[in-house]
Amino acid sequence: MRKKINGFTLIELLAIIVILAIIAVITIPVILNVIESARRGAAIDSAYGYKEAIYQSFLTELSTDPTKKLPTGTYVLDENGILVNTNGNLVVNISGNAPKENSWVSLEQGEVLYYSLKIGDYTVSLVEGSDIEAVKNGEIVLTPEALAEKVEKERQDNAKELALNLASTKSGTGLYDVENGWTACVGGSVVGYSVKVTVDDIDYVVTKSDSESSVLVTKNTTTIASSIDSAKEVVNSLANNYLTSAYNANSGNTETVSLKVSEIGVDIPSGMDNNSWIYYNYDENATPKVSATEYSLKFTVGETNYTNTIVVNLKNSQVALDTTTNTLVAQKTAMPVDSNGYIANSYVKTHPVYFNPVSGEYCGDYEITGVSTDYKSANSSPEYNGVTPGNGQTSCLKWYAFSVNSDGSMNMILDHNTTNNIAWNSSNSTLSGPSKAFLYQLYADTSGWHSSLVRSDSYTASWTYNSIARTFTIDYSKHYASSSASEPTAGGVKARLITAQEVATITGQSNWSENTSTSGFYFDGSSSNRSAGDNAYAWLFDNTYDCEKYGCNVKDNSQKNSTYNYGYWSSSPVAGYDHYAWYVYYGGYLGSNTVRNTSYGLRPVITVSASSVSS
Repeated sequence: MRKKINGFTLIELLAIIVILAIIAVITIPVILNVIESARRGAAIDSAYGYKEAIYQSFLTELSTDPTKKLPTGTYVLDENGILVNTNGNLVVNISGNAPKENSWVSLEQGEVLYYSLKIGDYTVSLVEGSDIEAVKNGEIVLTPEALAEKVEKERQDNAKELALNLASTKSGTGLYDVENGWTACVGGSVVGYSVKVTVDDIDYVVTKSDSESSVLVTKNTTTIASSIDSAKEVVNSLANNYLTSAYNANSGNTETVSLKVSEIGVDIPSGMDNNSWIYYNYDENATPKVSATEYSLKFTVGETNYTNTIVVNLKNSQVALDTTTNTLVAQKTAMPVDSNGYIANSYVKTHPVYFNPVSGEYCGDYEITGVSTDYKSANSSPEYNGVTPGNGQTSCLKWYAFSVNSDGSMNMILDHNTTNNIAWNSSNSTLSGPSKAFLYQLYADTSGWHSSLVRSDSYTASWTYNSIARTFTIDYSKHYASSSASEPTAGGVKARLITAQEVATITGQSNWSENTSTSGFYFDGSSSNRSAGDNAYAWLFDNTYDCEKYGCNVKDNSQKNSTYNYGYWSSSPVAGYDHYAWYVYYGGYLGSNTVRNTSYGLRPVITVSASSVSS
């Protein structure tokens, strides 16, 4: 009979399996935690070892070189295991687990203060204000510099938001005070601001200079930025809005007027100077007929702490903002003329006239600077700005209007000679006036000019010589057809000569008379040298030899027949003599010389209607 062997029943086996599973559930995590804890501890130990290896490497170096400077700063590990810093690199020898690329250490005199090291699966970090952390599969924490940069960016973003909120408390168009700063608005939108705000007990000034600039944040300051750029933007808007309203109020004008803003009839913006002015030009043939060709508008914008005064000027179609002198330009008015019809020199010298004598029309551009090399050359028939008279070509030339006649026409003198180096009278006598050759040259120089310039007047000189009253008359209503013609021909010349008396009146020599005076005078009372343009009457002797050192605007040092152009003749003889005439001299002087002298030239004076020119 076989012996019966007893085994585990199915229930018993299941019970055993359950017991084993329970034991596994309890023990395996403990075992895994022990293993992981060991790995974590190993990573921390490796980090500590790496830290000590760095320090020991410096101690070793110091033992051989006590003068060696220990490093300070943040070093980042590269792919070759070298610690890299802008001040130099460090090579650390270590056995065992070395940190991975992008790990970093922060050193102070060679001692590791903080670090974040990727060792195996762990990132071991010690940062300011925290204990050592070892995170499995963790990211390398930010370096102190990067962390500080991140924190600072967050602070600055907060500062920008706070500043914009303060700046946005105002609207309209203006420059306003806000808490700890200013804001500028145009049409309800903020275009600029500078405001102090505080974030985490740190002061910041946030500035946006104008609508085109970016926002600037300055740390640890309480100094508010200048508001001038934003003030310009505000003033531009105020000026443009006002000009539009003012134009609408004056678009029906039928005359040229210069008006202060208080005379225009529209509301004056707050902060605008009542002495601001606009010059409206009326032109029947233009579209539109009325236009603001010049203006000077002064604004003061800003409140208690941040005011700015800005003047907006329009001149020669150019708009300019004056933020320095803060002074209105003198108001352009009707031409200032005294009781004798002479225009104030202050106006004459700053308002040259551009006029084409061939077409007889105002022109906008001056085609030459100074004088032309053609007409002043040694050869040639008379030429004017390189244009032979009568050939149909046009020239836009520069003139100075110095007096107004009773009929409203103006007398203008050219800014250079048309002929240089000619005798007033080669016979050396003034008793019969300028020679036929001289008067013919005046005719020839201007014969190609417009018929509207033909003259019908005359000039009579009266003086005493040898106790005898002397006189002669230049009849500008006639002309000499050639230098040898015996009699003048009907048909006036188109220009005349300036008289010595006109020069005296222009320059304010009230006690001087061409009928009796025998001594000349300096135009502005001085013979001293000065810089170009410094003479108050520079325009009267421009384009003569070396005149810049006496204050003219531009000199002409060309020669004809080896002779310089020292000035130009007047039509007037010198009292008490029979062979001297007055001339305008390059030294800014009315002088006299013998009339056979060829050192001087012809400078035409024309008479035009005021409607033909523009200043």
